[in-house]
Amino acid sequence: MRYRKLDGLRGITLISMIFYHALWDVNYIFGPAMGWYQGRPGFLWQQSICWSFILLSGFSASLTFPEDGARTGKSLIRALQVLGAGALVSAVTLIFMPEERILFGVLTLIGSCKMASYLLGSALPKIPSGAGAGANFALFVMFTLIARQYTAVPAAGPGAYVLTFFGFPFEGFFSTDYFPFFPWFFLYLTGFYLHRLIRKSRAMDGLKKGWCPPLEAAGRHTLILYLLHQPVIYGLLWLTMGRGA
Repeated sequence: MRYRKLDGLRGITLISMIFYHALWDVNYIFGPAMGWYQGRPGFLWQQSICWSFILLSGFSASLTFPEDGARTGKSLIRALQVLGAGALVSAVTLIFMPEERILFGVLTLIGSCKMASYLLGSALPKIPSGAGAGANFALFVMFTLIARQYTAVPAAGPGAYVLTFFGFPFEGFFSTDYFPFFPWFFLYLTGFYLHRLIRKSRAMDGLKKGWCPPLEAAGRHTLILYLLHQPVIYGLLWLTMGRGA
């Protein structure tokens, strides 16, 4: 069963992300820099993309989550696919663009969230939907505020990367796309429980209706489009701007 409005929303978010990343390349690689992009307007734009993707990922994960929370091979395979895509992005950027490297980016986060949901299994459906959505959103806000006060610790071997994955980056850590497990897993679970909160309501019927086929098509193929969009954008910008730099 396809929920075409969800596909369309993913498509809108994907297109917004493509434009955001295109301007990122212009600002930080090809020039010229744009003050508004590097300031609060650009930050709010970036956050709108992040929130939308992660909430939709959690919401969509709940659509196929067994009522009793039983683990399924399909869920495990999907988690491994997204984690693999995140590892691929990290490897490519480390090899070819180390100064713009991506470590613990959004694909790694979403894959980790899917894996965590798979491992938690039957524990998730036992939490009332309203309480789950409200509590996880409160935890997301709380951990976000805590992160703003966090002072990085000196690097100390592989364990420093484990702490960085969970949201405690070591001194000198750098990634152009950093999404630690906390607080973002709580936002993912907020989306998960939002679906469970309305899954038996008429609102779900409305989500089945289409409204923009091109956007829906993009939303059905977000993973492959995510992997392809930056190389394409970079190549186009290099052809149009890089040669004349």
